Amino acid sequence: MKSILRIIKYIFKREPSFLTETIFQFYLPYWINRKIPFLLRYKKIILFASIILNTIVFLTFLYYSTIFALIFLIILALVLYLFIDFIGLMALQKKDNISEKELIELINQQSATFINYEHYFSRFNETLFKVKNAYSGNNELLIGHFDTDGRVYSEFGNLPFQLMVSKSEFVNRTRYPMSIVIKEGLVLVKKEFRTNKKAFVNELLSVLTLPNGIKKPHIHSFDFKNFIIYKSLIFGNTLRNIIVENGGKILNVDTDKEFNNSPLSEVQKINLILSRGTKIIKKLINENQFLKFENEIKKIHHAGITNLSLTFGNIICEEKTGDLVMIDFESTIIHKKRTILFHYLKNNDLKKYNNFFDRNLLTDTNAQELINKDSSKFSSFYASINFGNGFFIGPFWDKESGIGRWNFFNKNILPKIVYGKRILDMGTNNSYLSLLLLKEGMAKEIVCVERDPIFIERANLVRKIFDWQDDYNYPISIIEGDMVDFSYGKFGYDFDILTFFCSIYYLDEENIINLLTYASKKIPELIIQANDGTRKQATENKSYKSSTNFLIDAIKKSGYEIIKTHYGKGFSRPIIHAKSKSFNNY
Repeated sequence: MKSILRIIKYIFKREPSFLTETIFQFYLPYWINRKIPFLLRYKKIILFASIILNTIVFLTFLYYSTIFALIFLIILALVLYLFIDFIGLMALQKKDNISEKELIELINQQSATFINYEHYFSRFNETLFKVKNAYSGNNELLIGHFDTDGRVYSEFGNLPFQLMVSKSEFVNRTRYPMSIVIKEGLVLVKKEFRTNKKAFVNELLSVLTLPNGIKKPHIHSFDFKNFIIYKSLIFGNTLRNIIVENGGKILNVDTDKEFNNSPLSEVQKINLILSRGTKIIKKLINENQFLKFENEIKKIHHAGITNLSLTFGNIICEEKTGDLVMIDFESTIIHKKRTILFHYLKNNDLKKYNNFFDRNLLTDTNAQELINKDSSKFSSFYASINFGNGFFIGPFWDKESGIGRWNFFNKNILPKIVYGKRILDMGTNNSYLSLLLLKEGMAKEIVCVERDPIFIERANLVRKIFDWQDDYNYPISIIEGDMVDFSYGKFGYDFDILTFFCSIYYLDEENIINLLTYASKKIPELIIQANDGTRKQATENKSYKSSTNFLIDAIKKSGYEIIKTHYGKGFSRPIIHAKSKSFNNY
């Protein structure tokens, strides 16, 4: 076995563990991510064929040897378990064992706001008078029923922000009954899940799992025995109500009559109804409202929740702020890790949202198109990039740059140095290493400087795809400029660390010394990655300027003192960490 590992190490010039990590980071996610639609489309055929094939193999082994048959079953079970774990089925939130006490603790952790019923009816004096006469303060008073189209019937008269319907036109909901009630003096939405405990717990956990900063209906209380949830009523109209009020024929009561005996297929009918709603919403909801809501979707995904119901009836336009708020979480899925399954379901959410609202959020399809378009501009790549989930650019097997350099060496050194610090990265190239310092090194913020417009364009693309992939707005800025501009104060000095990842040696010797000397009076710490592997034939004496010995000497002359130089076995790019003598108390 050791001989085999040595051969692998020799061929790929890397440790076998790193080779294995590369395979699991790139090849498997890349392949599985692109095969999921195919697997789902033909899942029954594939499952049937697998059962037949494995049965034949098992019976064949059993015919010759019982031991071989048992070994085969063990291997098959292990492979199946690993596959299920790898795609993410093992990382779903378990909900069956959740207790009533745990749910109450989560409710108490909310930063919740609820509406007093007198405030709710402040502009509806006649309805308020009737409600006050009926409400004793101790009982639960039902003031309105939602029908299947989201309209409300009330015996008390008109209710604020609701599309009202008469009793004769009311169409009962086929799923879970929903109503508006007054309980403990508050106006709440009551949702009854009947016998469906799974949907009941799912909605509770999903809403309570979301951080307080996300706009959502808050949970007031619940009935664990009868599977009932009481949640806040949000002041505002659903997008469905807005569409109907502006003449859109999208309700079931309208479309059932219109499409009676229609030659259109079900898909054609749905697309026609959808297009009507989209056309009206695009006129009434402005770009800023969409952008804010899309940031909310990003936050929800970042919290590990997918399978969102982003339909017209499940989104409310809040009256006071105009913000769009998602209100239905009964079908969502909670993930404990960002697995292949998570990314697949998240991608479906974004596709549905784009389809409903004619938007252009990044999905796996257009993200790959952007990557391919960027790749076509270059015949080769300075540094490989792994965006995750099978999306990558460049030769990721090269440990001297990009993801190879990070996985093989940098990630073992840098996180403990940059944690919680603000960084100025000079000559950032595609900004990938800087983003990894934020993502895995937990740096506070990074400002990247690059003079080449092509690399700046790529750096912005890298940031855009990272933000999409991780559902997070990384605190990174990309500035066009030359490294020597630092001496003129172009980038400011409010930084903890100045970094040069294989970049400073592109300056001449005099500028290197001058820049470092000036920096030692402005920024407390310095990180430089050298390159002892530069070709001797490189122009402008680059092999000498990039060497560890030259850079250490330059650092010492400039007013910094070396803390430590980190070397890697068989690795030509050491990291030099230094501290300025001008910041003795830092």
